Amino acid sequence: MQNKELSFEDSLRQSQLPQQQKQSKKKTSKQDKQDKQVKFTDEEIKIIEMLTPQVKQQQQAIKIANGKLDFLFDGSRDVNLVKPYHEDGDENMYSKENVTKRRKLKSDPEVVQSIEAFMAHYQFDINNKLIKENYLKTHIRLAYLLRKDIEEDREEIKFLLLEDWEHDSKGNGFMTRAELYDSLFELVDTWTPDAEKSEYIGFFELLEQKYKRQQDEKFEQLYYEIMES
Repeated sequence: MQNKELSFEDSLRQSQLPQQQKQSKKKTSKQDKQDKQVKFTDEEIKIIEMLTPQVKQQQQAIKIANGKLDFLFDGSRDVNLVKPYHEDGDENMYSKENVTKRRKLKSDPEVVQSIEAFMAHYQFDINNKLIKENYLKTHIRLAYLLRKDIEEDREEIKFLLLEDWEHDSKGNGFMTRAELYDSLFELVDTWTPDAEKSEYIGFFELLEQKYKRQQDEKFEQLYYEIMES
């Protein structure tokens, strides 16, 4: 409850309170504020001070990566390229050094967190299985984000979606969470230009942003139109 503004007469009456009582109230109020503050041990403070520059550096790297990767979702991406981006493989990515880096990235905690966060867009059943329909309903939205060159060619989209399903499900008729994780890691591993952690995380940040801008109802209808054609 807030104190009301005192009149001149009220302030005179309050000034008659023992000075010691006033000081005691001030000390108690100050002590209460101090008690509410989070306190860290010396060891925790050292860890925070050590990690803060690393966190800032990683955030900056992801921000730069986002700017670098934004072209992947640009409809004019392939206009000035000799080959479409998705066909233009980089041999350097298969060097011993880069293959090792890519393998490590698959189990990097922050990369894992980024992929698992995006996996929430896929609906698993009560048996923890991802059936074909639920896979395709999400996957079709990725196709329209990354392959704008074929968004008018529904037959090609259908072919690619079914091809991806057969590859990712290994012909089993369903996918496990581990298999979906492998599928999404393969996606980021294929589309990012470099084997850098910041790019892998940045890719899913951008994908998440652009995915949320899509209209759910539109793609629900589009899925049925394409699959039934």
